[in-house]
Amino acid sequence: MLVVALFDLHAAPGRADDVAAVLHRILVDTRAFDGNREATVIRDLDDPHHITVLNRWDSTDHHDAYLAWRAGDGAVTDLGPLLDRDPGGSRHEVDAGA
Repeated sequence: MLVVALFDLHAAPGRADDVAAVLHRILVDTRAFDGNREATVIRDLDDPHHITVLNRWDSTDHHDAYLAWRAGDGAVTDLGPLLDRDPGGSRHEVDAGA
């Protein structure tokens, strides 16, 4: 089952470009991770400090393996201080019949 995962971030005031720079750096590894089909940074047109990473994965198992890696050896420590709140996220099944 194809899965879309959204990683929702809110940059601290004046730090949106710094958040985007970190994301662009780390998404090289995300795109190379087994099962990843897409990793794209998108910004809210009405709130430039609201940044989302849109990921497409071959399955929830692939995404779970990626999340486990990011929680361990692939952890990103320089992103948290640039945010004004905890990040959020959601996963969605792609309905191929629609």
